[in-house]
Amino acid sequence: MDASPELCSPVEDIQYLLYIESLKRYMDLTKNIKRQVNEHARVNSDIKFDYLREYERLANLMKQVNLCTVLEAQSPQDGKLLEDMLHKLTAVSAKIANDKLYAEIDGPTLNEFKAQLGNKHRPRTQLTKHESDVAENCKTIRAVRTTLEHVESGVDIATSLTLDQLANELQPPQK
Repeated sequence: MDASPELCSPVEDIQYLLYIESLKRYMDLTKNIKRQVNEHARVNSDIKFDYLREYERLANLMKQVNLCTVLEAQSPQDGKLLEDMLHKLTAVSAKIANDKLYAEIDGPTLNEFKAQLGNKHRPRTQLTKHESDVAENCKTIRAVRTTLEHVESGVDIATSLTLDQLANELQPPQK
């Protein structure tokens, strides 16, 4: 069916253009919604990953603090210390197990964990010495490499000059 300009009215053209424009808007809107859904899914998975990482970190921290407290208890007759530790463990377990985000764990509990970790932590004084030794060794290696490059460059230049001088001496005298 051949459509000639006489058979298509301007109203039909306008309706067709409006249909095309609405179809384009619909496609753009669909793409935008899919993009937003993907973005929200990515953000949600990032939050879930962060939550699980923090959950694992807090569980490990809690385990370490409790293990340290038990090891520091001098005798098994010290029931008050063990009861206090169990009470703290129960409170923290209840907060972690309530399926809320890790950001909702109250600050005093985190500060208490940090304080306990700070009190129980044995500083590694030799670690900084080893770190400084490694840094010093790296600087020395860089200096040796730079010196080696300069020596190689000097040898190359001296070899070139010596070869040039030898070539000039071996040339026949010019008349």
